[in-house]
Amino acid sequence: MSYFTAVKIGAALAKARVQAGLSQREMACMIEKNERTVQNWEKGQSSPDGDEIMDWFTACGASPLAAMQELSLIHISEPTRLRR
Repeated sequence: MSYFTAVKIGAALAKARVQAGLSQREMACMIEKNERTVQNWEKGQSSPDGDEIMDWFTACGASPLAAMQELSLIHISEPTRLRR
C-alpha cells in the first residue's frame, strides 16, 4: 500500500472517530486493538485490513457504505438510470 493511501485511510479513520466522539483509547478497546495501533493507523504509519476498517466504522456507528464513501472507494451522487 502506498504512503498516500495509508495517510488517506488514516485521515478518514481519525475523522470518523472524532465525529463519533471517541478517544483513541476508547476506539482501541472497541475494536480490540492497542492504542498504539490506533495511533499508527491514524497517522498512516501502518494500515488496517478491510475487516478492521469495517470494524472501525461500525464502532463509530457508521454503515459500511459510509466507510466506502469516506475512503472514496465509491461515489454516490445521483441515482443511476439505465439507458435503453
